[in-house]
Order: sequence, then structure tokens, then C-alpha cells
Amino acid sequence: MQSLLGKHRTLLSLAWLVFTVSLGIWWFYLALSNTDELINLTRQLGEADHLQELSRYARQRNMIQLEGIVFLAMLFSGGVILIWMVHRDNKRHRLIQDFFSTLTHEMKTPLTSLQLQVESLLEDSQDKELQARLKKVLDQNNRIGIQMSKAFYLASLMRSEQLYIENFRLEPLLQELHWDWPQLELTPPLHYVVRADRRALDSILKNVFDNAVQHGEADRIKITASPLEGQIQLQIQDNGRGFPGQIQQLGQAFIRHGRSSGSGIGIYIIKSLLTKMQARVTFKNLQDEENGPVKGFGVTMLLPVAKSDTVAEERGRR
Repeated sequence: MQSLLGKHRTLLSLAWLVFTVSLGIWWFYLALSNTDELINLTRQLGEADHLQELSRYARQRNMIQLEGIVFLAMLFSGGVILIWMVHRDNKRHRLIQDFFSTLTHEMKTPLTSLQLQVESLLEDSQDKELQARLKKVLDQNNRIGIQMSKAFYLASLMRSEQLYIENFRLEPLLQELHWDWPQLELTPPLHYVVRADRRALDSILKNVFDNAVQHGEADRIKITASPLEGQIQLQIQDNGRGFPGQIQQLGQAFIRHGRSSGSGIGIYIIKSLLTKMQARVTFKNLQDEENGPVKGFGVTMLLPVAKSDTVAEERGRR
């Protein structure tokens, strides 16, 4: 996205330079043509009074010619400098994106190795105090992994990289996430086949769960899936303290809603990835009644359904 925007800015700067220089040249030519015409008419009249004006018109023509050349040179130089600055800015963005991509890629291996070692120690240890400490290390390692995943997808979104859209079942993905998030309550049926990027949807769900536990302080997350108007509606509800800010601002990056709130990158990535997968998402605070106390936070996703799954459902109805 960012690289595409950078290309557009470069093209717009180049178009602006061509347009303004062409306009300046046209006005310059028009002014000189009118002055030359006045000089020719004055010469044709040949009267003394008009001949006195001839030298003044000649001086005006020289002044217009000199000022026009200086103006066009400054205009062209300014346009070239603008294009160079835009190109330098685009290059700087690409360097930042490459840094994020390289960093997240290099960090995945040691994080995975650390997680395996901690899990192995946790299985072998019988000391409850040591187990508690190892669980904290494992939780922190998972959070770092989620943050690295956010950085990776943020860089991917800035580079406007394409997603790998495929058909896959929701249930195996949710079962895998249940190992890392024991707060999950999976409500059958979850056998639906969706058409999306599996890795991107995995990152989206991890972001949602991390926000619910870390920022919402939830200890229970309920997931339900159901068909809705040719799509699969995936509802995620927690029993946390909800969102204290304005729901309309969710999805705007780098907007903090309080001292303990995050940077907003996670929700921004969620909305951006779902938009690229032609899916939709809505957020709301859960309440028992209108204007009542907040009882949790809800996220509703409408995911594209796989064509094969749609055919199977139609046959089942018949």
C-alpha cells in the first residue's frame, strides 16, 4: 500500500512539473508574441510619437524575456527538487519496510526455539514455583511472537503484498489456537470452509485474543460460527471490561485511548487484512441492556465462504 502510494506521489510530482512548466512556457511565449506584435505595429505606423514608444516596448520585451527565463528555470529546478525529495522519501520507506521484514523473519527462529525449550522444561519440572515462572516466560514469549507478527503484517501491508487465498476449514485452525489460549470456548458447529489467507486469519485471531486478555482482562472467550447471506459469520465474545474509548476510532493506527491502551496497530492490521480478503469486521461493547454496564467486548467477522462448501450446503438442504 505504501509503496503504491509512493509511486503515485512520484507520478503526481512529475505530472505537476510537466504541467506547470508547459503552462509557464505558454504564458512566456504569449507575452513575447504580444510584445513583438506591438513593436511591429508601431514600426508600421512610423509616427514620431509611436516611434518613441518603440524603445520602451523593446525594453519591456527584454525584461519579459529575462524574467521569463529566470522564472522557468526556478520552476523547473523546484519541480526537480520536489521529485528528488519524493523519491528519497519513498526509498526511506522501503528501507524501513525491509528492516521490519528482516527483523521479524530473523526473530521467528529464536522465539520458536525458546518456546520449545520452555515447554520441555515445563513438562519435566515438578516444582510448582518453577512451573509458574516458566508459564510466565511462555506467556511473554507468546506476546513477543504476536508483536513480531504485527510488525511483519504491518510491513506487508505497507509493501502492498498479496495474500494467499485458499479454502480451509475453521475448526483445525481454532483447535490449534486453543492450545495457546485456554480461555477459548469453541461452540460447535465449526466445520465451515472459508476462503481466506490461513496465516493472515491466524494472526487476526491471535490479535483479537491478545487484546481480550491483555487489555480487556478477560478470562473467557467464546467463539461461534454460523452461515449468513452466503458468508460465514464468526463471532468472538469475551467477558472483559470492554473498550473504554470510541468504537468508531478502532482501526486507526497509533491512536491511544488511555494510559494502558495499546498503539492501535493490532486492530488496524485486523481491519486491513480482512478488507484485503474481501471480509468485514465490526466491534461493539457487550451489554445486558441498552445503556447498561459493559459486560465484555464482541468482534464479528463476515468471512467469504468457499464455493465447494456452499454447494455442499445446498445439497444438504435438498
